[in-house]
Amino acid sequence: MKYQSFYLALGLWIFPAFAGFAFEAPVDKVLSERVSKVEVPVHEDTCFSPDEPCAEKLAAFLDSAQKTLDIAIYDLNIEELVAILIRKAKTLELRIVCDKKQARGAHSQIYRLLENGVNVRYGKQRGGVMHDKFVIVDGRILETGSFNYTNHARLANQENQVYLSSPQIVNRYLERYEQIWASSVAIDLQNLRKEITADSLVSLPANSSRP
Repeated sequence: MKYQSFYLALGLWIFPAFAGFAFEAPVDKVLSERVSKVEVPVHEDTCFSPDEPCAEKLAAFLDSAQKTLDIAIYDLNIEELVAILIRKAKTLELRIVCDKKQARGAHSQIYRLLENGVNVRYGKQRGGVMHDKFVIVDGRILETGSFNYTNHARLANQENQVYLSSPQIVNRYLERYEQIWASSVAIDLQNLRKEITADSLVSLPANSSRP
């Protein structure tokens, strides 16, 4: 218990120290190099991880946006994608709805997006989780499937993606996104920092010998 108290005090001291300090997320150089070799996905493109370069395809897709990016995602920790989103948020309208519980995890990159001014909100459901995984680029083409924006999805899990530009399908997703966004909840960055620290401590072994 005394070690947990120490870590909590340390965390609450460190996180506020970075309040207001925005920085570009570090980039996975290997992934970044691979993205440059991948064509931007088009209608009916598919991808299956971990055997195929799904993260690279998704990165190229996000980077192709010119006007808008509407994203609903359960979990996010791939640094290259974070860097692209931070950059894109400076030049176009970008909205992200995420899951509250996942955003509070120590692995999540949601707080970095918020620190860099990206428009991110928590999804609000009837007692469940924000488990959607789709992104609409410029209101004309979308990506969906089981693929989360995580390293587990990229490197380990059996996941899938499909890219669709059928107007009827895209419009259906646009309508749904507006509903999700309308009910979403603003995120308090200071509270999120505290929650990340507290949740990280819960995972510490009871007999941890670390100072």
